[in-house]
Amino acid sequence: MNRIALRRFVRNTNAVLGAGLLLLLFLLAFAGPYLTHWSHTDIDYTALRQPPSTTHWFGTNSIGQDVYAQVLRGLQKSLLIGLLVAFLATVLASFAGACAGYFGGWTDRLTTLLIDLLLVFPAFLIIAIVSPRLRSANWLAFVGLLAAFGWMLTARVVRSMTRSLTERDFVRAARLMGVHPLRIIVRHVLPNIASFLIVDATIAVGGAVMSETGLSYFGFGVQPPDVSLGTLIADGTGAALDALARSEPRLRVLHRGENSGGCGSPRNDGLRAAAGRYVMFLDSDDVLPPGAVPALLAAALRHGAPVAAGACVRRELPARRDVPWQPALYREPAVYDTPEAAPQLVRDTLCVNKLYARDFLTGHAITFPEGRYHYEDFVFTARVLAAAPKIATVPDTVYVWHVRRAAAKQSISLDRKDVANWRQRLQAHRTVLRILKDAGRKALARAAATKFLDHDLRMYVRELHTRSADYRAEWWQLTREHLAGFEEAEVAAAQAPARWLARVVLASPAPCDLDRLTQLAARPGRLLPPYATGPDGAPVWSAELPEVRLDGLAAGDAVDAADEDVPGLDASPRLPVAVDADPVLGAARGLLRLRVHDLYGQLAAAGPVSVDVALHRRRDDRPGPVHTATLTPTADGTAWTATVALDLTPLTELPGSRPAEPEPWDLTARLTCTDGTAIGVGLRAVGTGLRRHVLPSRRRLVLLAQPYPTTGGALALRVASGPRSVWRIAARRLRR
Repeated sequence: MNRIALRRFVRNTNAVLGAGLLLLLFLLAFAGPYLTHWSHTDIDYTALRQPPSTTHWFGTNSIGQDVYAQVLRGLQKSLLIGLLVAFLATVLASFAGACAGYFGGWTDRLTTLLIDLLLVFPAFLIIAIVSPRLRSANWLAFVGLLAAFGWMLTARVVRSMTRSLTERDFVRAARLMGVHPLRIIVRHVLPNIASFLIVDATIAVGGAVMSETGLSYFGFGVQPPDVSLGTLIADGTGAALDALARSEPRLRVLHRGENSGGCGSPRNDGLRAAAGRYVMFLDSDDVLPPGAVPALLAAALRHGAPVAAGACVRRELPARRDVPWQPALYREPAVYDTPEAAPQLVRDTLCVNKLYARDFLTGHAITFPEGRYHYEDFVFTARVLAAAPKIATVPDTVYVWHVRRAAAKQSISLDRKDVANWRQRLQAHRTVLRILKDAGRKALARAAATKFLDHDLRMYVRELHTRSADYRAEWWQLTREHLAGFEEAEVAAAQAPARWLARVVLASPAPCDLDRLTQLAARPGRLLPPYATGPDGAPVWSAELPEVRLDGLAAGDAVDAADEDVPGLDASPRLPVAVDADPVLGAARGLLRLRVHDLYGQLAAAGPVSVDVALHRRRDDRPGPVHTATLTPTADGTAWTATVALDLTPLTELPGSRPAEPEPWDLTARLTCTDGTAIGVGLRAVGTGLRRHVLPSRRRLVLLAQPYPTTGGALALRVASGPRSVWRIAARRLRR
């Protein structure tokens, strides 16, 4: 059959040309992305609606996405859908038509009736009605839907050709020899109509692409954030929005003549043009989940609050891992007559997860900073809080903030590699403090200063060791100048790691102890040795900086309440205990060698006896195995050691696993003590095992594992398995 089909295919010029063109399109779609470093999800915030250039070959769209990368991604998806639809439809048509033509009788009548019935149905309309119900399913369901309405005409032709072939001598001879009918169809009938099927399938690919494009254009096919040719045609169609606005009085479309360089000016334009009672803000690459607006509006109306706020999640793309933003503020519904009744509200600096009464904003002249002003949300939120509105909060998730850490062009909040970003954040924070203090909101100003230490300072210190010497020097000087304006009460109100960091920066004129600072700024924080003491025996940062007292660690000091939970374990980081973790991965089994450091006698007083090491998948926080080991004190009594067995095979077998993709796993530990306390800690990555390992796997042949330190120095693992994982990793390295 293969030789006959190939011979007839080669003789058919149209089939060869069509297959060649299809092959060229596939080559362009799948090899073209390797010619650029831009991905279809990357956003260049400095190039919106730009014409073609050496940086962006096809230009950029309205939100800064590279059109060349978008077109190739759309071509990939559309061609893949077209090929699968054509293949499925051809297989279905071949089987149905051949059976109807060969068997005849009731089989022929029922098949013909089904074909005629499906041809009468308006396929485009039916798919448009059914496809929205399949949006939660995989895009393969859309492929099946297209194939289900694309096989009938081919089946009728196959039926007619089969009826003709059944009268041929070779078919009659096979019947007389007692060959099974299905074998006759497969070995004698289908090979003789193979040339028609190949030509028809090639043409069907184009038809399926057109169908997918049309349906996706109207929003019934491929759904954002994925891309196809149809979504590309529909994307950024300003004329369509204008036409919709002419028929929909609730919609107003504003076209800016130039890029302001920031989000403040466009939002102010929207505020001035708004005519409704309430307003909300939505960034172009984020999502308002269903029910978000009704939940906020109901809370605002029920309590007569000019501001209603709800929960927000940071969705890491493409992994789609959701990380709650300031979850402590939105665990329960609440109403605050003034923001000063809940100073912790200053920690939520976003404006997009809130609904505002327009009269309230205009009455207090509350706007965003104009022009190229970064962190404009900080200033807008401060102006809202300074006006002392009544605020209602709801636990509903009302905003999905998309975060793309691997994008070629990072968003403003992620693009921290230039010290200018830190300078802009400091400028915004100084403006926040000035607004709140000028309005007499001293409690809010104090809370904003504490938030800066607990959140902003720790975040940037955690990354400081990855920056250049020039960056560190300038960052250190800028930070010292900013912290010099803080009151001691504001510093003392911060969590222990943050206030210690601030005091080190203030005490040292130049960057110092970067490794210790990085580990302390991590979440949870880890205080590395040496553990120095001052003349009075009180814990201090180091012998070089004895003026930096580590309050909270001396005997009898009150221990701070934990400001975060340790993922994967039911334990809080009561103490910034340092645990060194040295991974040793081998063909037989993996080991994790732990060394737990005492902390000014605090840990020894609790009496640690065992350690539980937990793994949890970063993408969805799914818990993995938990390994337990007994702690053994060292001879000098300053530390405890343990060796934990580390079996990585189950990590690729859990529900939702993607064995071929390198999957990050985070490791945390819980120390169980004789006094009944449980202390959650992070693991500091140390040793020579922090490299790629290729291990044998009984089930998947090969297991790839890479222990590595995170930006904050914590131990994490990347795990993948199977030959496909080797190929994918090699392809990615080749692309880079």
